[in-house]
Amino acid sequence: MLLACSAAEVLTLWECFVSRFVLLVFSAGSITSGILWISFSPIADEAKQYFNIGNVSVSLLGLVFLITYPVGALICSYLAERSLYRTLVLAFVFTFLCGVLRLLGSVPHKHVPTLSFPLTLVGQIVGGLGQPTFTNLPLRLAVTW
Repeated sequence: MLLACSAAEVLTLWECFVSRFVLLVFSAGSITSGILWISFSPIADEAKQYFNIGNVSVSLLGLVFLITYPVGALICSYLAERSLYRTLVLAFVFTFLCGVLRLLGSVPHKHVPTLSFPLTLVGQIVGGLGQPTFTNLPLRLAVTW
């Protein structure tokens, strides 16, 4: 099929593939960010026992995404004006760091047992800074591609 296509048709097919791949990766990042945000709500009692914290602190793990949203939105809009690609990469780096810090917070620490909750909270803050990219850029992606 591709052997019978002209160079312009192959280029058009390639552009279609790239744009769909970018949208697929963007969707995966958006889903991951949403899961990282809301994942403490169904396990609030278990998180309270594991971290040895109160209800307010467990609620803070989810609320920190909403608290950091305005700052993340400003960062996102500033960076998106300069480079859409770099903005997306930064959002994925923030989401990755959120997951890594939460993972490190879930590992029991023998020498510093009180380190688990602060690591998890910092992870949530970092993820909250990256989440506005996934909620604010779909329109810009649709216009660009």
